[in-house]
Formats: sequence, C-alpha cells, structure tokens
Amino acid sequence: MYKNILVYLDNPQAAETTIGQVEELANHFDSHIILTQVVAPEAAGVNRWAGAFDAEAPAMDAESMLARWRAKLAEHGVGAHVSVLPGYDSVAETIVAHARAHRIDLIVMPRQLNTDLLGWSAEGVTEQVIRAAPCDVLVAREQELDDYFRW
Repeated sequence: MYKNILVYLDNPQAAETTIGQVEELANHFDSHIILTQVVAPEAAGVNRWAGAFDAEAPAMDAESMLARWRAKLAEHGVGAHVSVLPGYDSVAETIVAHARAHRIDLIVMPRQLNTDLLGWSAEGVTEQVIRAAPCDVLVAREQELDDYFRW
C-alpha cells in the first residue's frame, strides 16, 4: 500500500520518534523511505543551518543529519535515500511537488516544524501539505505526547 514514503525531518531532537514510527510502517508495507529536508539556497540569505545546533551538538548540515537517520534505517533493513531539496518559495509546495514527481504514497510530517531551520514561517506548512498532497499524510507525534496519553 505504501511503497514510497517521504519523511520530512527538520528537527534532530524529534527525528528519533519519527524514524521509529516510519521504520514500523516500512517493515509492514515493505516500503522505501525518502528522507527529506527543504533548505533555502545560500544566495537567498535565509539558510539558517550554519550554527543551528551549537548548543546541543557540533554543527551539521541537512544532508549529514539525514544521512545519520538513513544509516539507522539501513541497520534495520529498511531501504532509504536522502533528498535535500532547494526551497525557493514555499516549503509545502516543495514537498508536494517532490511527492508528485516521485510517486509518493505517504508523506510523514512532524507535528511541529522547526522555524529556525526553515527561514520561512512554519505556521500552516503541515496544513498546506495535507490540503495539496497527492497522497496520504501522516503527522508524527513526539514521544512525550505518546507517553503522556498512554494509559
């Protein structure tokens, strides 16, 4: 059912939970995962990747962050590749266009986007993706919420 799953990762702290959920889906449906990040070109002057992680860890760029999660999925037998997309106008439009171009069956979005990394307003991006996506959209919940609501 979900042969190609596009996973938008923009927050290394929330990615662990998202990757765990995606791994379960991929194993169940024998899916291929596309780990995706949208970044603004340097010329636009809004790329805030440099130094974004100084407090938590050494600085890393989008490709190296996604490659780390790709390796984790590969350790568990899940096929994945990394796709860093240049975003010129809208993160949502970039994600939806990529989903259409690659015949994506499911888009996984974080519950909250990291506005420091986007360079754009993150409000409404997930809603815009849900409205325009050519496929199903899953909004991943953070682990803390899952633990809080577990009975």
